[in-house]
Amino acid sequence: MTRGKQHYKENIYDNAHATFFVATNTAMLDYPYIVGRYDQSTPTHAKQAEEYILDSAIGDHSVGNEDVLDRATDIGADTVVAADIKGDTLQTTENIIEMIEMEREREEDFEVLIPLQYDTFSTHVDHYEDVKRAMSDIGEDIGEYRLYVGGINKKSADEQIRRCVNLREHVGLDQYIHGLGMGAHRKWIVTIRRCPWLLDSFDNSSIVQNLVKSGKLWTVDADWVPFNRPRGTNSTVVSVQYREASLDLFNYMIGSDIREEDAIESFADADSDISEFVDNHEQWYQNQTVSDDSAVEVIAD
Repeated sequence: MTRGKQHYKENIYDNAHATFFVATNTAMLDYPYIVGRYDQSTPTHAKQAEEYILDSAIGDHSVGNEDVLDRATDIGADTVVAADIKGDTLQTTENIIEMIEMEREREEDFEVLIPLQYDTFSTHVDHYEDVKRAMSDIGEDIGEYRLYVGGINKKSADEQIRRCVNLREHVGLDQYIHGLGMGAHRKWIVTIRRCPWLLDSFDNSSIVQNLVKSGKLWTVDADWVPFNRPRGTNSTVVSVQYREASLDLFNYMIGSDIREEDAIESFADADSDISEFVDNHEQWYQNQTVSDDSAVEVIAD
């Protein structure tokens, strides 16, 4: 890769409104932000990525926090996620506290992501408050950690957006929020462009997986088109370049570089419930920033 090309690619990543991580173990992929499951993680990606998040093996109860930390040490990961359990907020809270205390004893300094879950009786906001209290009991401030909105990767884009908005409006603008498994969807493109404060970072696997498994390529129109991958000798490197280009395009679409007339700025149905919901969230943000700007500092004598 020429130096000039690398420079402009980095500009695209820097100008994206949220840091986009790809969940993948694709060999030879040259991309700076990667999420790898415990059982699919690779030292090659961890070493070459600017940031590598090692996720737990959710659904596999045999994998605990110590396993995640050991694997993070082995491959050189930067960030770890506590072994959360989908739909079990109580056990996930215990695992979060255990992960923080285990990480304290390590020589390596890992960033710990706090996975928030929900269940029949608790929302992500409820779980946040439970985890906040539990962390306070061990002398930790949840505000110093990154939140990880979990358990919604198979939900609709509408439901994902609602849950992330509800959490953002509860914790305020200063808390770091990462969205797990936010699919490549027009609704997410619109929401991130209109509300760049909503998520600090997020990940999905669909940009790569749909190309590999379903033969579909992401387009600048926020849609998927059929695509036949090249096959044969040395075809893998060609296929990987398509994946990289798709990732760069997605970053381009959620950033400030794309021309205004080409940007995806509106929902397909302007009268939909989610459109009104995002409109209300934009108004919430305006109220927050107006309140901050109008604050007067009082200096005591």
